Amino acid sequence: MVSAGDRGTDICDAAQRSHHARMRIFALLFLITAASYACSSSSAPKKTPILASLKIISGASQTGTVGTALPSPIVVQALDSSGHPMAGLGVAYGPSSDGSVNPSSVTTDSMGKASTTWTLGSTAGADSLDIAVTESSVASMPTEIDTVTATANP
Repeated sequence: MVSAGDRGTDICDAAQRSHHARMRIFALLFLITAASYACSSSSAPKKTPILASLKIISGASQTGTVGTALPSPIVVQALDSSGHPMAGLGVAYGPSSDGSVNPSSVTTDSMGKASTTWTLGSTAGADSLDIAVTESSVASMPTEIDTVTATANP
């Protein structure tokens, strides 16, 4: 036979076990909630955009006089894989002849655009200007290169 004192002890033990079980469940729910919040928080790392293309906006296929600046600047735009402009990238211009560019390197603006003025070389005929992205904070970003052509008349 179980005495009244033993029943009280059994009830207290059961209440303690029940309390500990509730505390473990509460702790587990708290951890799940905290982890869920951390994963959905706006402070979670964002994906860094990667350069997808260097697009010629204007200035291609112009005609000018030997040794003079083309009438329109050469304008390019750097875009990420979602088609958004990429600001802060370095762009370098290099004429294939004895022509020149000013500036020879520039940083893309908030719209991802960069421009230069191209002065044609001293020889009549087709001329080309190489354009390349030269720097980025993204080490794995591929270098994008494009070429613009123009015709130099005597």
